[in-house]
Amino acid sequence: MKPDVPVVMNQFFGKMLLELGPALEGTYAAGSASVMGLMMFMAGEEYERGAQVRVEDIAELRDVFAEAAGLVSDATLKQTLEKAAQGSETSLRISELDLAHSDLANTLIELQKFLETTQADWAAALEKRIYAHLARSAEARRMPYPNMG
Repeated sequence: MKPDVPVVMNQFFGKMLLELGPALEGTYAAGSASVMGLMMFMAGEEYERGAQVRVEDIAELRDVFAEAAGLVSDATLKQTLEKAAQGSETSLRISELDLAHSDLANTLIELQKFLETTQADWAAALEKRIYAHLARSAEARRMPYPNMG
């Protein structure tokens, strides 16, 4: 048997919210059961989409770094950007993708610090691209809320 994680978690969510929560005495216990059920639903959704969201986010960051490496004047930052742009993931394990993303996020911070101090004519366009990436990334990671109706 291969459990379908999103389906299993969604069923647990329904049981917690509609059966176990209301059967518990006290509003705190019932509320806690409802929150646990909601987290089960969200965990199931994250299981389904987690690797895809991270891989796409990492790929877009690497594209930003490849572009930026050709523009920045700081030699150390340029080298850091080139290295980050050329990396690749060898695993789809969420923990390893999160680690890779964390490293890239630190590189993005360094790039943004540089962009805040440079007067280069290309900087505003690159900042705009970064902000668009961050908005897309936040939207892709937004946790869904179950349709109860």
